[in-house]
Amino acid sequence: MLEIDDMIASATASALAEHGVARWSVRSAGCQGVRAGIRPAFPYVEGSELVVGRVAARVEPFPAAELVLVLPVLD
Repeated sequence: MLEIDDMIASATASALAEHGVARWSVRSAGCQGVRAGIRPAFPYVEGSELVVGRVAARVEPFPAAELVLVLPVLD
């Protein structure tokens, strides 16, 4: 899971760099594995907009699971 986390952070950093967004950096903070309804661990003000990505994935030998990526909106 941490390798997937690092890959997503690296891809996001590359996409931001290609769009000239130099003031932002992207790093992996590790997988949180939080339960549904638990707020994210990054600085967040209740009611602020979030970007949410969901994907069904299977990592052998484990059964399929839903992976959710939650990010604050970039200003």
